[in-house]
Amino acid sequence: MTRGWLMAMLTIVMALAWCGAAGAQTNARISGQVFDLQGNPYPNLTITMTDVTTHQTLVAKTDKDGKFVQLGMKGGIWAINVKDPATPEVNYTAKYQVDIDKDNQIIINFKDLVAAYKKEHPADKSPEGVQFQTMKQHFQAGLDGMTTYGQDHAKLAAAAAADKPALTQKMVAECQAAASEFVDAEKLNAPKDAKNLPVIVGDEASALECAEKYPEAAEAFERALALKPDAGFYGAHATDLAKAAMAQSGITAAQISDVLAKATADCNQATALDPAKGAICWRNLGIVFYNKGHIKESLEPFQKATAADPTNADAWYFLGSVLLNQMDSKQVNDKVTYIIQPGTQEAYQKYLDLAPTGSHAAEAKAALDTITSLQGSTDSTVVSNKKKH
Repeated sequence: MTRGWLMAMLTIVMALAWCGAAGAQTNARISGQVFDLQGNPYPNLTITMTDVTTHQTLVAKTDKDGKFVQLGMKGGIWAINVKDPATPEVNYTAKYQVDIDKDNQIIINFKDLVAAYKKEHPADKSPEGVQFQTMKQHFQAGLDGMTTYGQDHAKLAAAAAADKPALTQKMVAECQAAASEFVDAEKLNAPKDAKNLPVIVGDEASALECAEKYPEAAEAFERALALKPDAGFYGAHATDLAKAAMAQSGITAAQISDVLAKATADCNQATALDPAKGAICWRNLGIVFYNKGHIKESLEPFQKATAADPTNADAWYFLGSVLLNQMDSKQVNDKVTYIIQPGTQEAYQKYLDLAPTGSHAAEAKAALDTITSLQGSTDSTVVSNKKKH
């Protein structure tokens, strides 16, 4: 096993296998097996699986037969990182589509990968060959940085409050460093290897996004879309446009309307290419506006998210919250009538049906209790002709 060939092979840009729609369910499964450079089963490897959308991280190890299994995964794109603790140069990452309701078979055979790499990229000492290897090294460094970010992101929820600012700062720095590596890889990518650019630029945009550089991320996703129309790129571009706009001080109603129209066009494109990813686009767009207090603007995205993917629990919760926010009342003498938007209770109940122990379960139950209490103590009316915003 020569270090040169191994390091070159470990930075291969892997094509994504788009096998089907991915949802929010957690009933996906991976059955994997890894073979070494001689084609033998590769035991004792650390397998780190990171959801590229949520940054959820799962870790497994290969057994004596080089096999690993992971249950309870969400459908979507996962970055699979393979490391050998005993051999630091074995550090390989590739992205795979994980589909729900099936056993996703993943085979990583280093012998075959090296053979394919050698065939496509014969060793040479020409400037072009050196440039190619340097580009690949920058690309792998970027992937490694994003893997470390994903691992730290998984630690954030359980971290002590006093430790979260430092960990968050570390994560931003990791993303900034990864973005810089991807920028260098993009600069060094030769015209003859143009097929690599959508992956490189897309990863660069993702790194800029997690570094909270939203205008730069949106611009990078625009370049990625120009190279390859992709549902995930459209969705990320939509949310980054919204986040960049929301970060402006003194943003006007006209500017908000403009960015919502552009982001809506992106989500429509994402939905046309992949309805499941379109649903994620609508949900994330709604959350951006909701979190920044633009409740009115978040209504339509959440409605479209639940329509596109009725199994998306969080979208139902936020839809219920938006509708509850629009509850009105009127008083005639001593009598108060509460005007509850149609679908409010149904949205909260749908969330609880899908995620009875979810992160918003307590709030959803409290909201339903509040609505019931209002209905029990006063005259309450459900209307469908409330003025549209």
